[in-house]
Amino acid sequence: MNVNGRHYRTIWLNADGWAGDIIDQTKFPHLFETVTLRTPEDAAVAIKDMLVRGAPLIGVTAAYGMALAMRRASKGMHMGEAAELKGDDAKPVVLSVQGVSDGKNLRDFSIALRAGEITGVYGFMGSGQIELARALFGKVALRRGSVRLDGKAVRFRSTAAARAKGIAFVPENRRMMLFRQEPVYKNVSISILDRIHRLWLKPRAEKRITEAHIKDLQIRPPRTAIPLGSLSGGNQQKVALAKWLTHLPKVLILAEPTRGMDVGAKEDVIRIVKSLRDKGVAILVLSTEPETILTLADRVTVIRKGTVPREFATGHIEKADLLAAA
Repeated sequence: MNVNGRHYRTIWLNADGWAGDIIDQTKFPHLFETVTLRTPEDAAVAIKDMLVRGAPLIGVTAAYGMALAMRRASKGMHMGEAAELKGDDAKPVVLSVQGVSDGKNLRDFSIALRAGEITGVYGFMGSGQIELARALFGKVALRRGSVRLDGKAVRFRSTAAARAKGIAFVPENRRMMLFRQEPVYKNVSISILDRIHRLWLKPRAEKRITEAHIKDLQIRPPRTAIPLGSLSGGNQQKVALAKWLTHLPKVLILAEPTRGMDVGAKEDVIRIVKSLRDKGVAILVLSTEPETILTLADRVTVIRKGTVPREFATGHIEKADLLAAA
């Protein structure tokens, strides 16, 4: 761009991500070198460097404007329009679902969840995603088909049976699994009370476990004893996830994990979910929002009227592809 007769190159976008340089080619060539900007953090470092070198204010302002533009763009793309899927068939299958039907919303549905992978299930509202999640967590009975966990046939007749086998579920409605009037630490520890002590509760142990999760997940405000209902929706979702983090599940099922959150809360939840994947958890994300699926999933299964019309395992995929398949 040209500002008061000085020429500055602006950032540009290529297939590898954000890249570009900030340089005054006319008057201050000795002050600058080419700076690669792939993230807003890179831009922040470049701005600091420019200030240290005594760059003219107009140059710093231009860089700051680029940083803001990159931050806005990265947030917009974070819940994005496209993704590069990286499904890996070499990873072991933890949960295999073959030809299941519930007699109403699911019809011959099949899917495989692999260790250290996020599988997204996308479809319009009423397509059967929620029924699938509830069936895998023992809330809905399946009439046909088979479910195998670590290669062994299983049938979850209750949520307790599913939990005992290492299945965790965070539903689309947080109120279904959280106690808003109870303190944060009780909401975190409720799923592991038997591990804290089988005969009586130990609030000190519950609070100690919760304090660690508050720090790791950046739950705000960072207080264990306040009522859960006083937290924002995004922080309540973090508490819902924290329930399952003390002892990692084999399979984590997330229904609409980022719905209704602001950008900052969405980024935090996305970071948490991906960190769980990196620890080897097999994760199933179900959503009616294509942006959520594209942001999180390593592979995608589309669901339409309880069936699978299309699957995407690797390569480039766009929002339009999901909409067309659904």
